[in-house]
Amino acid sequence: MLKKLMVILCIVTILCTSIAYAAPNTLSSGTTGNSNNLIVITNPPTDKSATFDMSYIISGYGRQGASVTIYFYDNGVYKKSMYDWKIGASGLFFKKITLAKGKNAIICYAESGKANQAVPLEITYLGSNFMGALNNAKISVTQLPTK
Repeated sequence: MLKKLMVILCIVTILCTSIAYAAPNTLSSGTTGNSNNLIVITNPPTDKSATFDMSYIISGYGRQGASVTIYFYDNGVYKKSMYDWKIGASGLFFKKITLAKGKNAIICYAESGKANQAVPLEITYLGSNFMGALNNAKISVTQLPTK
């Protein structure tokens, strides 16, 4: 009887612990977390970036075992996406995400135990048509302004 009670108590403890630290479904603007040493983002190299590719790789390094989740800004809040992972033994990570056309406001949210960290990013997808338009642009000498 005592063994069964201990097993049940262990299962309940594990379930409560995993639920308590699960990434929330939404984050508000300005969320920072209570830590600043769980992850470091190396790509993009700054908090703002632009690309002609719909796919983008977010990479960096962080604390082994930390859980990282990507949130996208939508209608006033940051919503949890399908992009999440745990940082492995090397500490390195990279995640390929798909961008929407235009500005993509993103939060990389990391959790480890009771510590959490939110890293805001802005990645602008310029679109493949934009690059094609630049390549096909022609300027006539007669169109240039004269003094």
